[in-house]
Amino acid sequence: MLLLAFGSNAHGQLGTGATDDASVPTTCLVPNSLTTSPLCLAGGANHSVIVTADGSLLAAGANDRGQLGIPGTRELHTFSPVAIPIVFPSPVFRYVACGWDHTLALTSDGDLYVFGSNEFGQLGLGVDTKQVDRPMRLDIGTAVEKIAAGMRYSLILTRDQQVWGWGANKYGELGEISKPETINGKGNFPRKRAPSVYYPARLNVPPCSDISCGQHHSILLTRDGRLLGLGRNRHAQLGHSPDTMPETRIPIPISLPADSLPIELFCGWSFTGIRCRSGRVFIWGRNDHNQLSEANDEILSRGGRALQDSTHVACGSEHGIAINQEGRCMAWGWNEHGNCGVGSTTDITEPTVVRDRGVTLVGCGYGHSLIYVHE
Repeated sequence: MLLLAFGSNAHGQLGTGATDDASVPTTCLVPNSLTTSPLCLAGGANHSVIVTADGSLLAAGANDRGQLGIPGTRELHTFSPVAIPIVFPSPVFRYVACGWDHTLALTSDGDLYVFGSNEFGQLGLGVDTKQVDRPMRLDIGTAVEKIAAGMRYSLILTRDQQVWGWGANKYGELGEISKPETINGKGNFPRKRAPSVYYPARLNVPPCSDISCGQHHSILLTRDGRLLGLGRNRHAQLGHSPDTMPETRIPIPISLPADSLPIELFCGWSFTGIRCRSGRVFIWGRNDHNQLSEANDEILSRGGRALQDSTHVACGSEHGIAINQEGRCMAWGWNEHGNCGVGSTTDITEPTVVRDRGVTLVGCGYGHSLIYVHE
């Protein structure tokens, strides 16, 4: 059983003990506790966080804003335990999501913990808190079911199917939230930093079953199976022509082919994808690094033919990685740092095998990738 990583590593985010980039899967250095498959692998710009099988957290990489949840600012080049708050009962984590330099962690009880930078309100802790270097519980008054992190904003889906968000809202990624300075009746809103949202706010959207975040756009799956988009649309990541709609603060429907019921959403910085119950995969948006998994210059093209049997897809900023039922792992897209793991640093124009079998879990940072192999 191996945790492997590849891609950008200037701050040790691969957890290999080095700071050199890796263009092939390289063994991570982890505590002895990682003897069974992790529950989640995630990363930001220069950090990585793992949820272990027993619900604890391990982290590696940059920690200048506290994004590892480990006191201090020293970067870590091997995976180390996150400083979990001493509470009873002790939190058991099941999922993690990372922005550029902030982290969200979700427990099995539906509690949300946040740490890292709060410069744009991405932790939801108010205007005066600039960063937090250990997990802090953020209570919105109801249990959380899913979490997602944009570059500098956060989304959550509650168990009663409400969507809440906070952080940067420059392009409307959080929707039309009026008077963000009075959300929850707290805080003074500094006009020079508008329009960030510094406290959790409920989005004006229908009940939802899934959420995903890009750099500056949000994708929502409603309870009745509709796909909605918010935020920036410069590269048609919302499924509409950017000539007529460069951005939106009002949720807009995204048209899908017939019989395409999404069961998984995934977003890169400027592209969007869905995996459907039928096994079909659709990807649209920016394609300057072959993010759509096909060599096609049309930003509105739907890709994904080589990914039709995928069981999970994860995205970095401009690259993707997927696995199927047999444990075959494939990657494509931007590859400047070797983040596709195929031994080169040129962009990968179509899904290419990283490992032929045995991969049970994948995850991405913005310029790096993580895979877990059961041998």
